[in-house]
Amino acid sequence: MKPQYRIDLDQLAETASIAKANADKLGVKLLMALKGFPLPAAFPTLAPYVEGVTASGLFEARLGKLMGKEVHVHAPAYAEDEIDELCETCSHIVFNSLAQLEKFGPIAKAKGVSVGLRINPGFSSADCLKYDPCCPDSRFGVMAEELEEFDATGVEIDGIHVH
Repeated sequence: MKPQYRIDLDQLAETASIAKANADKLGVKLLMALKGFPLPAAFPTLAPYVEGVTASGLFEARLGKLMGKEVHVHAPAYAEDEIDELCETCSHIVFNSLAQLEKFGPIAKAKGVSVGLRINPGFSSADCLKYDPCCPDSRFGVMAEELEEFDATGVEIDGIHVH
């Protein structure tokens, strides 16, 4: 027998309904993270409750587009040969560094994509070093001191992402 996942779609819908009600009360969008749940068979069940998906790169973004809703992507870095397809696939792109924002942000904005910047909170609540934004060489966004030195002329962002 092959391994298989069994999901109670009624329970999934009930849980998503509760999450959606809370999101509505708070005035925020509810997005499904594909990294933790890349299961397109559940998209029809979840679609009524979520505004879209979050992807951690081009391949997840392609999958997320199948839902037919917003696709938000965030990654430590984007390859130059992927940025055009990301702009066609995603409604929102979050950049993890000022260099990537400067290089690709104007391209994304010109194509009508919402542009964000990932900000490193500068404090940690993580028990695991690999998820600690304060660890050496962290890839969890831009630090406050980097922002203070940054010339934002010609760079426009629509929002921020804090891990």
